[in-house]
Amino acid sequence: MLEAKLRDTRKKGKVLRRLGQVTGTIRRKDGDIIPISMVMHKLETYLSRYGLGSKFDINFENEKINVKIDRVQRDLLVHNIINIDLIEL
Repeated sequence: MLEAKLRDTRKKGKVLRRLGQVTGTIRRKDGDIIPISMVMHKLETYLSRYGLGSKFDINFENEKINVKIDRVQRDLLVHNIINIDLIEL
């Protein structure tokens, strides 16, 4: 299970990426969009094992949420994940 934290929107995404974090959003069933940050290394490992079309659980503030990947943005040169959008199932 991957960990996701509520993202402080006052910090720039570039600063978080330098610290090894990936920014993104979770679109909840009730329509709320929550900004999150996740550990880049763990997310890259998970996606290399299970692929982009996989459904998985994340732990968000001690709440288990079943999600699927909507969109992934990658860096053009290094191919690291820059941003990920998740949809709650």
